[in-house]
Amino acid sequence: MSSVPAESNEELKENSANWLPWVLVPMLILIGIGLRFAGLGLRSWDMKDFLLDWYNELAKHGYVAFREPFSNYTPPYLYMLYVMAKTAGFIPKIAAIKLPSICFDFLNAFLVYRILRIRYPQGATAWIGASSFLLLPTVLLNSAYWGQSDAIYTCFLLLCIFFLMKNQPLMAMIFLGVSFSFKAQAAFIGPLILLLIIKKKIPWHYLGIVPLMYALMMIPAAVIGRPVIDLLTIYARQAGTYQVLSLDAPNIYLLVPNIPYHSGLIIGLATTVLIALAWTTIYAGKIKKFTPQTTLLCALVAVAFMPFFLPKMHDRYFYLADVLSFLVAFYFPKRWWLALGYQVVSGLAYFVFLHSSITTTRVQPPLGLGILISAAVINTILMGFVFWNQWKLTDRSAEDNHVSPT
Repeated sequence: MSSVPAESNEELKENSANWLPWVLVPMLILIGIGLRFAGLGLRSWDMKDFLLDWYNELAKHGYVAFREPFSNYTPPYLYMLYVMAKTAGFIPKIAAIKLPSICFDFLNAFLVYRILRIRYPQGATAWIGASSFLLLPTVLLNSAYWGQSDAIYTCFLLLCIFFLMKNQPLMAMIFLGVSFSFKAQAAFIGPLILLLIIKKKIPWHYLGIVPLMYALMMIPAAVIGRPVIDLLTIYARQAGTYQVLSLDAPNIYLLVPNIPYHSGLIIGLATTVLIALAWTTIYAGKIKKFTPQTTLLCALVAVAFMPFFLPKMHDRYFYLADVLSFLVAFYFPKRWWLALGYQVVSGLAYFVFLHSSITTTRVQPPLGLGILISAAVINTILMGFVFWNQWKLTDRSAEDNHVSPT
């Protein structure tokens, strides 16, 4: 019997490696589209309690509705909702509310591709990563099932991080300002921005771009008649809405439930500021050179520890950590378990909320609290590993003059 030449086996492997991604990538994209289509009809509690009322207000009164604070969200999101309200009659309300966020899922997938292309300029890895991103459970659930808009501000924050990785601070700060105009959670990246200012990677006066972009995004609502002071204090009013230290956020406050609210608020804010300043000071001295890998890793650490230590966080506020840990898994393949860990942490918090939306009954308090405490414990362990891994990887970067991608 004649054996197959070794060259033929190599050719088969090479051909398989060439065509397999182009089958896998479209398949992942189609699955992502199908799963999102399946969730369009789900009416979450946020949809029932808030989003449908805002949609109806805009559908009934049109742009005149912007004169009054009918929503506790900033106008940029409501501009999109206003456009979708114009589709009343041929797109179901719930689907219309969810579609902008779903569209941003796909824009974010493209940005994931661009960020991964920095690390993998050749081959199909960036394509596979981008298409796989569409199947991240919390990304999928947030937009298509919950109907939330975290994908929107995250899109502009990913643009900010992309331009930071490309050493273009002006563009980065512009997109940070746009992101902040949608959601205050964009501020979670603040410790990284401070670190880069200290390292002279961002001119300090570029900080003024953030409030400037926020103000520019408010102009349409102000022109229509919304008081300017009202537009400038939206986040302050949001902060005073709920007087609890954790709104089902799987962070440290679930593990110390008996702290009085006002004492916990002061201690929590002070602790977060001190940790952010300590982290910034330590790594300003420790990091000698900022590479794309270093910037991405620092971004993940910042968006992980800010909602972990800050009080008054919501269950969805680790969305940025979910997204950036996925990117870090491609830049540092041995740290893939960080991405898995954040999916578990956020997924447990999502389950408690979405289970009640699907079954129309709230999860029983002992069970729901037990799930959330489990998520908080896992998150605490994960937070320790995130800090430890950054320390270890930056030690290596001091030796190699760059952060190793392994």
